[in-house]
Amino acid sequence: MGRRRNLLQVATQLKKLDLLDPLLVVRVRKIGRLGFGSAELLKAHFERFGPVDEVLLSGVEDRQDGPQQRLRPSGFGFVVMASADAARRALAEPAHEVAGVCIEVRRFERL
Repeated sequence: MGRRRNLLQVATQLKKLDLLDPLLVVRVRKIGRLGFGSAELLKAHFERFGPVDEVLLSGVEDRQDGPQQRLRPSGFGFVVMASADAARRALAEPAHEVAGVCIEVRRFERL
């Protein structure tokens, strides 16, 4: 049940991204070592480049009326910036160090 729920979470996030301008979205990888607080860490880091509208992660990371839904932190996610310029500034370097962890940064592309 947990794996299926995680797949549904990823599908929900991707569906949300379909409604956004891809120039606003930064894809982040190798974020697992940031731990369960990765959304807050990523938001704080990327706000250096401009306002962050939302951080979407690859899995459920919080408790929802019962046992913890996810046993390990998300490995990838998406940072939705408020402007294309802010996203472009964030994408100027392919790797960033967030809380001592090197993460990969790529532009978001729809398939």
